[in-house]
Amino acid sequence: GPEVEYFAGHARCVAAITQPQYVDLVAAHARHLKWIAVTADDSGEPAAARAGSDTGTERIAFAELAAGGAALPDRPAEPMLPVGIMYTSGTTSRPKAVVHTHANVIWASRIGPDNIALGPDDRYFVYTPFFHVNAQSWATWSVLGVGATIVLTPTWSATRFWDVVTNHGVTHFS
Repeated sequence: GPEVEYFAGHARCVAAITQPQYVDLVAAHARHLKWIAVTADDSGEPAAARAGSDTGTERIAFAELAAGGAALPDRPAEPMLPVGIMYTSGTTSRPKAVVHTHANVIWASRIGPDNIALGPDDRYFVYTPFFHVNAQSWATWSVLGVGATIVLTPTWSATRFWDVVTNHGVTHFS
C-alpha cells in the first residue's frame, strides 16, 4: 500500500489500470485517482469474487478504454511532453523518477532497430518486467519502430524459454 501511495502521488497519476486482485489496494492508497480501469482477469487466471470497498473512485472495465477512441480530439505534436515515467530501483534511497518524452520514444524506435538488425518480420521475446528499461525502451520501442511482433510472457521461466522461442518463431531477445 505505501509503495502504491508513493508512486501514484509522486507521479501525480490521474488514473490507473490494474487487475481485479489489486483494485482495492490501488483505490485505498491512491485516493486522488479519477478512475481505475480493471482488467477482466488476474494475469490470465479467473478473477476471484470480491466484495470490494467503495472508495468513491470510478471503476471501469479495461475493455472500455478502447471504446470511443475516434471521438478523442486532435492535438498538436509536442515531442517534449512526457510519455511515461520509469522509477530507478531506489537502492540507496527512495526511487527517483526518470521521465521519458515522446521524442525519446521516437529516437529509440528509429535507432534501436538498426542497432540489433530488427525488421518488420522479426519477433522479439520480451521476458523482462515492464518496469525495466530494457523491456520498455530497447525491446518495445524498437519493435514499434519497425512494426515487428512482441512475444510476451507473464513470468520468466528458464525451463520454458526455448519452447517459447521455438513455438513463436522468436528471432530476437535480450
